[in-house]
Amino acid sequence: MLEHRSCVLACCDECGDYYGENADGVLYYASTEDALNDITTPYMADELAWVAIEGGRLRCDRCEAYRLCRTHGHVWQPWRRCLCQGMGLETDCGRAVRFCDRCPSTESTHESDRAGGAR
Repeated sequence: MLEHRSCVLACCDECGDYYGENADGVLYYASTEDALNDITTPYMADELAWVAIEGGRLRCDRCEAYRLCRTHGHVWQPWRRCLCQGMGLETDCGRAVRFCDRCPSTESTHESDRAGGAR
């Protein structure tokens, strides 16, 4: 039997991602209220959630993280040495990398990254 049912999906108005597509799969909700309650509630206390913004628009957690970093600056982890160190090479490359704790940005001391800056 085939049944037609209406449902609600949450889509980020900035990047176009659907809620859940980067995890276990897109989630479908019975109502707008159910969707908003779920997507705007972080699973852990220090985790970002989706944000409902003016005009009924939505911003996903990743776009919200980028927005916060643009506004307040990145939350950089300490520099880490390249993984080639200790691999039995005659010299290590001397490169290092660091990651933002809030958004997916990275920085590297590699010369190709110096020209372009943080990602």
